[in-house]
Amino acid sequence: MSTGELWIEFLRYYTERFDYKNHIVTIRQIEPLRRDEKGWFHPTIAIEDPFILTHNLANRLPLKSRILLVVDLI
Repeated sequence: MSTGELWIEFLRYYTERFDYKNHIVTIRQIEPLRRDEKGWFHPTIAIEDPFILTHNLANRLPLKSRILLVVDLI
């Protein structure tokens, strides 16, 4: 698989298949991380910091940016 094909599959996964309502974006594991596993129930996108596991990287995004990100991805 070429780099371009990997990039397209990455985008396709996060725009068409990923369940933002029930999962957290993480790079630490192969399977999606469930929100209830971390106790993160805020309804907006959640991105786990790979170094500080209790930190949601998306918390720093202004509300407008979070909405645009989710709309663009979905």
